[in-house]
Amino acid sequence: MLRTEITSQSSRPHKALLDSVSHELKTPIAALRASLDLQPPSSDPRAITLRNEMDPATRRLERVTTQLLDMTRADSGYLRPQHDWCDVEELIHAVADHQIAAVSRSRIAINVPPNFPPILIDAGLLETILTNLILNTLVWAPAPSPVEITIARTDAAWTIRVRDHGPGIEPKDIPQLFDKFFRSAAAPPGGTGLGLSIVAGFTRVMGGSISVINVAEGGALFTITFPWKDARSKS
Repeated sequence: MLRTEITSQSSRPHKALLDSVSHELKTPIAALRASLDLQPPSSDPRAITLRNEMDPATRRLERVTTQLLDMTRADSGYLRPQHDWCDVEELIHAVADHQIAAVSRSRIAINVPPNFPPILIDAGLLETILTNLILNTLVWAPAPSPVEITIARTDAAWTIRVRDHGPGIEPKDIPQLFDKFFRSAAAPPGGTGLGLSIVAGFTRVMGGSISVINVAEGGALFTITFPWKDARSKS
């Protein structure tokens, strides 16, 4: 038996367990979120403190659970993108407005050429890619430095570039950066090491590629490239 087949078979119980745990967590987390959202405003300092602690904790649980589900989807081999026409600028603004905390939203600079045409893509998968990549970049970029998201295209491809002005990436970490559960020794506490692996996995599923380099002026630049598809590609 080939080594890759042995590795694949040995990882199946692990994937099944993660998938099961993730699904089991979704219902109680949803109930907790609903309970928080329905709580009436209170002037009690203890209640205010408790809510201020529970809200980010619940968001973190939601994010980790979603990442576990996304990882198992990407690894399953059965994930099939559902392509449709999408306004990429509108999607990026939606991610920035609804998935990024208000305190960080003002740091995000979005650059899309005027009259950029619709793209043929799975909008849900692209939203997950952008959310994970932007959140990861914000962790590494010191406030209040900007995070720049730039869209460009050629005749054959279009790209998403996400640039930060942080310390950059340790050169020894770059080959492992998109591996599952990889965390740099310099990473702040609290992460799972799943965000960038999901970004890479979903990008590959949709036929794209991802790369990262350190910028000479400081910071890191992630580039995601997808083949350009015109109206004839929808047939």
